[in-house]
Formats: sequence, structure tokens, C-alpha cells
Amino acid sequence: MQTIHNLIFIVILFAGFTGLLKSRNFTEFAIVSCATLALFVLYLAFYIRFETRKHRESTQKAIDENLALLKSYPDNFPFKITDNISGDFVGELKRDDLFFLIKAFSEEGMKANDFYFLEELLELFEKEKKPPESLIVFLKKILEKKGEIELHWDAPVKTL
Repeated sequence: MQTIHNLIFIVILFAGFTGLLKSRNFTEFAIVSCATLALFVLYLAFYIRFETRKHRESTQKAIDENLALLKSYPDNFPFKITDNISGDFVGELKRDDLFFLIKAFSEEGMKANDFYFLEELLELFEKEKKPPESLIVFLKKILEKKGEIELHWDAPVKTL
């Protein structure tokens, strides 16, 4: 799809430059310039709307997939959380707390299994998203030790 968008952009530029080179006076030059710019702005608006819709759909799909996955585990099932950089185990989160993180970060366009926190971001996260108290306690405990962290989780392998 990106190739198609690039091709359209090149066609608009080529048509504009061709029109500019063939213009015989300043009036034609100005009209072609304005028309090319207007066409480019219209296409850019279409492209941004298309990409925004595509992103929103993929975000919702990720949220739905993760919700379905998390619901397949018992309510109090502990999900292991690791430091994404070092791979060290940092603690466990219950299903509802983990889903809250997934939903909040997916809405911001981030991956559904990685979460980055600084103390300042945690304060903002707490004010804007109103997470459960158990999640705030967990995150503050980790940040006391490290100051900043990128958390990661993977779905545990279910055994039969």
C-alpha cells in the first residue's frame, strides 16, 4: 500500500513540475503552482485520514485479541513481567491490571506487550488514565528501584 501512496505522490509532483515548465507566463505558472499545491494538500489529507483509520482498526484488533487471550486465564492468574532491556523478572500482575496497561498503551499507539515508564510518566498516567491502585503500587515499587523501566509481558504457555 505504501508503494501506491508513493506513486501517487510522484505523479502529483511530476504533473506539477511539467505544468510549471510548460507555463508560458506568470499567470499560468501561478495557477499550476496553486493547483499542484491544492492537489497535494487534498491527497495528504486523504492519506492521513486513511492511515489514522488503519491505525485505529489495528489498535482495536490488538486490544480485542489481548482481551480474549487474557480472559482465557483465571481472574487471579499471575502474569510475569520482565524488564524488556535486561530480561530480568520484576514482578507479577493480575489479569485486570495487565489488561488495563494493554488498553491504555494500545490507545497511545504502542505495542500491546511493552510499557515504558518514568516517574513523571507514571504521575501523568495516574492522573489521566486512573489505573487501579494495585497497578500504581506495582509500578511505583519498580520505579523506586530503577527510576525508569520498559516492562514486557508474554502470554504464558498453557499446558494441557
